[in-house]
Amino acid sequence: MHDISGGLAGCPPMGLSFYKSGYKPLSEEYESGSSQTIMLSPLEHIDTAKYAVLKFDPDEDRYIFGKDNKPADLSADEIAKIESVIARQVAVYNKKENATYDSLNKTIDRKKYGNAKVYYSNAIDDPKKYYKQFITVINPKGQKEVWVNCFCDKQFGDNDWKKSLVMVDDGGSCFFQLHFNLTTNKVIFFGTNGVA
Repeated sequence: MHDISGGLAGCPPMGLSFYKSGYKPLSEEYESGSSQTIMLSPLEHIDTAKYAVLKFDPDEDRYIFGKDNKPADLSADEIAKIESVIARQVAVYNKKENATYDSLNKTIDRKKYGNAKVYYSNAIDDPKKYYKQFITVINPKGQKEVWVNCFCDKQFGDNDWKKSLVMVDDGGSCFFQLHFNLTTNKVIFFGTNGVA
């Protein structure tokens, strides 16, 4: 348990992430000048029915990581940390996505154009429901990176989704990806598929 406080009045919210082996990671935004007690919950069992850890193949996966990477393992603690990063990224993405579409729909005069198209957000549903594939490497700097491929229904992976990467064109927010550096805690890429 730790107390945090501080910040200058009028500063934007501060995003903090907390990690401890054996506990669920926590990522939250805190208002400047606030005081908060942080309590981490013990790590639950990882549901391997929705996870596949795939071995890095330098030929097939070079477009993700580039050259000179080596395969690496992934622990349950690291998967929990990645899930926390995914939750944070999805929250930020959904907020922007929903604001864009709300703004777009407000510009349409519904009285004048009653049958005008309604635009729907490409927001991501609850990321915990998605199936996830992980490919982990040690990069040339000796840092551990992971690529996470997420999809909403395992039918897209046929019966081999635990053996090979599921690649689908378009499909919108039913498919999203995260490239994350576990050593530096930096998100390299986060995005959804396009909508055809």
